[in-house]
This record gives sequence, C-alpha cells and structure tokens, in this order.
Amino acid sequence: MVYYKNRVLFIIIKREDEMDKMSEEDRKRILESPPIGTFALMSLVIGGMVVAWLFLYYGVFLPRG
Repeated sequence: MVYYKNRVLFIIIKREDEMDKMSEEDRKRILESPPIGTFALMSLVIGGMVVAWLFLYYGVFLPRG
C-alpha cells in the first residue's frame, strides 16, 4: 500500500515537472480551451435525469391515471 501512495505522489510530482517545462503559449492555450470533459459529464447527467423523468412520467404517473 505504501508503494501505491508513493507511486501516486511520484505521478503528481512528475506532472508538475511537465507543467514547468511547458512554454507560455502552451499554458495559455490550455487555460483558454473550453472544458470539454465538464460539458460531456454535464450532458450525461442531464441525459440521465431526462430518462428518469420520462420513466416516472410515462411508467408511473400516466398508468395510474
């Protein structure tokens, strides 16, 4: 278990070293790019909520009258 924690720490430190080596243009490009992953996650959550609402409306409420 300790090895796993050290490995995670090593990966975090390695990523910070990579960020230090980036040019200013790359940093600016990353900061100005849209958060695609956030939009994808929001779409999945909203889609799931719509499906759940449709199931409740058509599967539970309408059959009961």
